[in-house]
Amino acid sequence: MAKKKEKTEKKFVLANDEFQPLLRQIYLSNMENDGADNHLPINVDPDKIICLRLTKGGGKKYAYVRPISKEYTLLTEARYFMVFCNEQFDFVTPARQKYIVTHEYCHPWFDTEKQEYTINDHDVKDFSFLLKDHNWNTELVKDYKYEPPTLFGEVEKGEMAVKEGKNEKE
Repeated sequence: MAKKKEKTEKKFVLANDEFQPLLRQIYLSNMENDGADNHLPINVDPDKIICLRLTKGGGKKYAYVRPISKEYTLLTEARYFMVFCNEQFDFVTPARQKYIVTHEYCHPWFDTEKQEYTINDHDVKDFSFLLKDHNWNTELVKDYKYEPPTLFGEVEKGEMAVKEGKNEKE
């Protein structure tokens, strides 16, 4: 008889204080570059996004974005959850973290014709405009410094990277 796979209980923690300053910097830098070749398709104000940390049960994902259900929009002006999975996100370099945040920020979209909030899907495995000039996109917010929680004693932030579920030195 096959064993039942145990479900991991998911635990979310509000992380707006941690991620909203970075989202605001990306948003403002992007608005300054409107019309430039390296302009990102970001048109949702960071105030429309609630940032969360997933402390358990993230699996192999680094982060993801989900729309807030319409019935809950009566309770908040926000329209999206942006979730960062501790089990993966905390083990990549700060540059990769900024890239992940920028990538996730390209998903929320306000459709001006329909006057509704939607989700941008990938045009390729990653968004082609991020791949085209990923160095510039992570340099948008050079002065952002992420201070990670200490998780495993001596292992410091940026020393370990998680790739396809395996820890590797970068």
